Amino acid sequence: MAKFKNFRKIFFISVGLLITVSILLGPIIWQNEFDQNLKVIFLDVGQGDSIFIKTPDKQYILIDGGPDNKVLYGLGENIPFYRRRIDLMILTHFDFDHITGLIEVLKRYKVKLVLYNGLLNESSEFKEWFKMIKEKNVPLETTKAGDELKFNDDLILKTLYPFELADKNLQNNNNTSVVNKLIYKNISFLFTGDLEADGEEELISKKANLKSDVLKVGHHGAKRSSTKKFLQSVKAKYGIISVGKDNKFGHPSLRVLKNLQQAGVKILRTDLDGEIKIVTNGEKLEILF
Repeated sequence: MAKFKNFRKIFFISVGLLITVSILLGPIIWQNEFDQNLKVIFLDVGQGDSIFIKTPDKQYILIDGGPDNKVLYGLGENIPFYRRRIDLMILTHFDFDHITGLIEVLKRYKVKLVLYNGLLNESSEFKEWFKMIKEKNVPLETTKAGDELKFNDDLILKTLYPFELADKNLQNNNNTSVVNKLIYKNISFLFTGDLEADGEEELISKKANLKSDVLKVGHHGAKRSSTKKFLQSVKAKYGIISVGKDNKFGHPSLRVLKNLQQAGVKILRTDLDGEIKIVTNGEKLEILF
């Protein structure tokens, strides 16, 4: 009888361990399913921007961090618990709804490289972010139009904007936003930060190659962004609006929604759809929620 009780005890302990391992490793197994693909995830951080990218070579890129610590929950769902690192962090500009979450990420993750537009700011959020980078000895570099990062033969990240910031009206932070284009084989993504009409026009006048399959709609769909001319240049199939539910700014504007619809862009929104995942093998893409 004693042997039977011991067997039962061992059996139930083993079952418990298997269930625990399944719970812990389930997300990892799901992630490995797409290891050969590029994953671009528009995190649901409320009224702000945060984009997490996982390359086919398991490199992690984070563009902006949203207005608070919600980004940590998004990263926790998409990064295995044993990998507490971000290979590349990009701050598009220093508005609080883009930078605040990055401070929390710096506290909890090992960040290998940070890119930003090179400008300094007196806001408390920027000072804390900058201080954290210095304390952690994270390499910090300025990026501008023409810069490129090549992750492998098929994957490249290009900076399309800003060109030169010296002549800009720096009272409008939005038009200092870093604009990146991520190209994986025949599929491309355009990340615009909070860029508005003046910045969009400058990109067009400089003949930047804007054509992309997926557009991160500028400035949460604010009325001063996403002009018809710009959307015609991008020719996106999908437009992602990162925006908070019932936000006080009225984002996205009806004008922008109409411009997107007239341009034939399928609209996805974090306030309505939650976290938006796009998986691609470089030839076709799939939208996951």
